[in-house]
Amino acid sequence: MKNKFKFFFCFTLILFSGCLDKNYQKPLFQPNFSSCYLPYSKVQDFCAFDYNQDGVEELIFWEDRGLYVYSIFPTLTIQQDIYFSEKIEGVDLVYSLVTGNSQGLAWTKKRVYLFSPKNSYPSFLPKAKKIAESFSFLGRYPAFCFLNEDSFPDLALPFRDKTSWFYAIYLGKKESDSFIYLGKIYGGNVLSPFPPSLFAVDVLGTKSPELLVHGPGHIYIYEKKEKEYSLYKDFSIPLKSSTFPVSYLKDKARNFLILSWEKGISHLKLLREELLSFSSFPLDLPLVTFTSDLNQDGQGDISVLGVSLPSSWQVLYSYLVRGKIPFFIQGVDFLSSKDSLAPFSSRSFSEELLFAPKKEGSTQKILLWEDLDTDTWKDVCWKNEQGEVFLSYGISRLWQKYPKKHREAFSQIQKQIYLTGEVALDQEEAMPLPQLKGKKIEKAITLKQRGKHSHLAFLVINEKGDREVLLLKPEDFVFVGE
Repeated sequence: MKNKFKFFFCFTLILFSGCLDKNYQKPLFQPNFSSCYLPYSKVQDFCAFDYNQDGVEELIFWEDRGLYVYSIFPTLTIQQDIYFSEKIEGVDLVYSLVTGNSQGLAWTKKRVYLFSPKNSYPSFLPKAKKIAESFSFLGRYPAFCFLNEDSFPDLALPFRDKTSWFYAIYLGKKESDSFIYLGKIYGGNVLSPFPPSLFAVDVLGTKSPELLVHGPGHIYIYEKKEKEYSLYKDFSIPLKSSTFPVSYLKDKARNFLILSWEKGISHLKLLREELLSFSSFPLDLPLVTFTSDLNQDGQGDISVLGVSLPSSWQVLYSYLVRGKIPFFIQGVDFLSSKDSLAPFSSRSFSEELLFAPKKEGSTQKILLWEDLDTDTWKDVCWKNEQGEVFLSYGISRLWQKYPKKHREAFSQIQKQIYLTGEVALDQEEAMPLPQLKGKKIEKAITLKQRGKHSHLAFLVINEKGDREVLLLKPEDFVFVGE
């Protein structure tokens, strides 16, 4: 009798776990993609941006000294080409809700240029050439930001010398798409190869945001004076390990800057001139921190999610009984109190997720992790060890029991698990993309169009070592069943 019960229990467990492990479903309809190469072979990089604000993202790419804007719907058409006197190192783009205009920024080693849909002749950013003569710009990082409350785009250009990081600060003019230079601010030493993180937060309660720059071991607070930002306070962070800001949370009477590091989560509490508290909460591997009002009390709350790796016996048991590898999503909710000076109270939770193990010697590379078909679930474009490329739809469907606003954070955790290389994507449930078989793909992006399936663009290295853009356009949709 006991043996029959054990057999029935194991059979039920396997059957039940199989139902839980269905990460995604095949959609009823799948697109047929047409493909074409753009007539350029020296492409340095590309991006997607709704340049003319028509609800369809344009393809923007640049070669040595030329930048090109292509619309993809209804047909592939060049909208704008801009030429520069020097080689382009990087590009950033922004849209202003106030002016209704898009703006672009292009770096070279000597200058910073401004361009827009209305102006095919780029203009120089003031003071930038003088700064570039003494320092090195890092053009691969975003520069557009919003540093005050006027909703006009501003600029924070990261640059460095041999010892220190800086930001060159520009505020957008209200009457035109131009900028006023407000000087440079110090961001810490160059122990880190990446520029320090910058936040605009009203720490001092002046109703005008201050600039918080997080450098190695320090947080610098800069207060805006008449025509410049000056250092207000330098906080030392009591952490020995390297930290980086994830987000900040603003309540009615307080601000929190949340910091994450290799094995823990900490929050730094800032209120006017005093550093009131600093607390840390251990997690095995924190990956995602997000803020929202979880308990609907009008105060902001913090949640952090991480992956707790299973022990060897858990892996063995799960593999033998379920044929899957377990991962444990570990989280802590920090629920804020109505008392503005009270510390956070924490509530831990853990959930087990099961994934198919990878085959011996197999590899897979994730190229895209986006919602391609606008059904709110993440889809993934990936490549196997044979050079075949696939689309798997609805990969984040296992998070459907959670509130929609939290699914983005959960899907990031899921993506990190796939990136470990220990788990396998299901090739049988995926849609092949034969146009990309055997191609050396350096980068992939989506080109979104409102309410429709996204276009896909790939930066492909050809046999000569040149970079070309291959565009996949969804045409007719084929019924494939459940």
